[in-house]
Amino acid sequence: MHIAAALDRPLVALYGPSSPDFTPPLAKQARIIRLITGYHKVRKGDAEQGYHQSLIDIQPERVHQTLSELLAPQEVPCTS
Repeated sequence: MHIAAALDRPLVALYGPSSPDFTPPLAKQARIIRLITGYHKVRKGDAEQGYHQSLIDIQPERVHQTLSELLAPQEVPCTS
């Protein structure tokens, strides 16, 4: 996320229990995917994989859709 922002590249940031209010993506073209709301003190996940369940629940299809929307060509109005 930080490298993409430094290079001014579009990015999709995935958040689990941490809040994007504290560590937001610093990019002009950024989208956030976060399935839970509010602040969660517990950071360590209980899942077998060691990740917080809110990260595990983010579906690849949702990430792909968000990336596709972010990278879609934007129409620029003609000013001639």
